[in-house]
Amino acid sequence: MVILGNWKMNMVVSNAIAFSKRLREIDIPEDVEIGVLPSYVYLSEVANILEGSRISVGAQDCYYEDQGAFTGEVSPLQLKDLGMKWCLVGHSERRQMFYETDEDTRRKVVSLMRHGINPVLCVGETLAQREAGRMFGIISSQLFRSLERLKLNDEFTIAYEPIWAIGTGITAKPKQVEEATSVIRQIAERMHRNTRFNVLYGGSVNEDNAKNLIINGVDGFLVGGASLSVIRFSKIIDSAR
Repeated sequence: MVILGNWKMNMVVSNAIAFSKRLREIDIPEDVEIGVLPSYVYLSEVANILEGSRISVGAQDCYYEDQGAFTGEVSPLQLKDLGMKWCLVGHSERRQMFYETDEDTRRKVVSLMRHGINPVLCVGETLAQREAGRMFGIISSQLFRSLERLKLNDEFTIAYEPIWAIGTGITAKPKQVEEATSVIRQIAERMHRNTRFNVLYGGSVNEDNAKNLIINGVDGFLVGGASLSVIRFSKIIDSAR
């Protein structure tokens, strides 16, 4: 099972350092992999503190070029230099607020894999799309445009994040999650028969609902707000036992 904590644009450096030191001390089940995704400016500090622990570190986004005149961007080459294991791509906040496309996401996936960093491809529908019966079409389109005809690694991670459940306090029901993750797995496996897919769920996951969301088809969680508290995050991890 994989549980990743997306800190988003939160914490200052003193918080990030103190948090990482406390996080390093928690008990992690043997069959659970834990990762945290801090802001760019704290990646080095957090990675240094967690080095040698069972907690890996990743980034929340990247640009698809290795270097060049791209002011404000961070490349997969730079992330590799810092020893990052993960990087989110296609997160709904990047798609909605910064108008990133499936083609942008695809180019990031290619660049990250070239440098040995695991992309975490985020897909999901809005409430309007779900209510209009377009959920599967939207998810299918995101997957095909991002992954079709690529040469993937033996393992690849996809996160199902229904946009209507991100940061809203509304959590998708277990049946809805199982249905969506099953469709995602079927589509992905048809495109890439030799790749094992880890399908995570993200969308207001917390210490109270995590145990109920450990269902068929869910290989872990992408946790937002609840990952900003060591106590809450550790309870989510404990639920995986």
